[in-house]
Amino acid sequence: RIDKKNGEMITDFSSIKHYLDYGILKGGVKPIFGLEPVPAALAIENNSHYKPANMKLWEEFNYRFIKFLVETYGREEVLTWIFETGNEPSTEPCFHGRPGRPDVLNDFLEMQDYTIAGCTRALPDIFIAGPSGPPESFFVPMLEHCAKGTNYATGQKGTKIDAISYHGYLGGSDRDMSWRQA
Repeated sequence: RIDKKNGEMITDFSSIKHYLDYGILKGGVKPIFGLEPVPAALAIENNSHYKPANMKLWEEFNYRFIKFLVETYGREEVLTWIFETGNEPSTEPCFHGRPGRPDVLNDFLEMQDYTIAGCTRALPDIFIAGPSGPPESFFVPMLEHCAKGTNYATGQKGTKIDAISYHGYLGGSDRDMSWRQA
């Protein structure tokens, strides 16, 4: 939950803690966190399918979230978890970028860079997976950005990605890497 009070962001991660303590971790499972969609309170037009209205606040939100997890569960435990930057960006009904959708790819890359900047500020060795399921027209430019593009958050070359996930069925061709094509 996010509240804005006097222009400040106030975060409350107690619902996540409950979910982890009484479900996921109690069952001996390691979580995979999707770091998207954007909470409505931080999104353009309060729409969680849009990008953050303020990227520095988005970075801070991710920093606070990972810091909370480390303080609650310990650095070594959180390092065994996976944090994914998005799910099926540019597809319905997921990430749309901004109203009118003029440049969903670069909107997502900007959001991803700020997401990772906040996460790595809290836990430099965090395991970051790139978004699952972007279509091929999105996937290849995203990988190129991660390898050699200018990072929106840091101004440096590249973006930390430790793994990727690909939903082959989004491509719709016989080259899809999907059980649906088996």
